[in-house]
Amino acid sequence: LKKSHKRMNLLYKNKMSISFEKWIEKVDFYIQQEIDMGIRDIPDNCYRDIHEMGYTPKEAARQTLDEVYYIF
Repeated sequence: LKKSHKRMNLLYKNKMSISFEKWIEKVDFYIQQEIDMGIRDIPDNCYRDIHEMGYTPKEAARQTLDEVYYIF
């Protein structure tokens, strides 16, 4: 692999180091901070897939809110 690909793989693995259960708790926390509702109160998202893609909890929360609610 090229150096840049190795670096991206390392970054991906670092993001994946948190368990899905802990990760989703943090996603829920960030969403609650924005809209005073949790992930159980809004339309479902493919959280497991998002976690496996390497999103941080904050990135996942923002992506979810951008899809579910068009925030101005």
